[in-house]
Amino acid sequence: MANLKWLHMQYPRNLNVHDLSTLNAERISIDTDQLSLRDLNRFFKLWKKGSNPKLKELYIFWDTEIRPDWNVLFKELKAITKRNSRKQKLTIRNCRGVCGKIWCDWSDANLYVEFRMSKKSR
Repeated sequence: MANLKWLHMQYPRNLNVHDLSTLNAERISIDTDQLSLRDLNRFFKLWKKGSNPKLKELYIFWDTEIRPDWNVLFKELKAITKRNSRKQKLTIRNCRGVCGKIWCDWSDANLYVEFRMSKKSR
């Protein structure tokens, strides 16, 4: 795939962690009802190991009436978390020393996940 500054996808079919990790864009926005929290967790684990080095921002909007299981999303990420029943915030760091902040919000049958990179830590 070409190097992209911005990629927006609306309801891609059968999107999984392998597809997500091959997207070569700085900013990615996805509207979906098919991506699983387990796949998103795998994506974050791969990011921690160094995949998607160009990624600066990731936005995912889910249409779901099922309350998300935060334990599935955050399993084994070894992150600093701030949790409540509706909103979640956590920070993870990759092998290059880049921190990524994850904000999650679930309301009105919609789940919103935002993932942004910050500058390298010292």
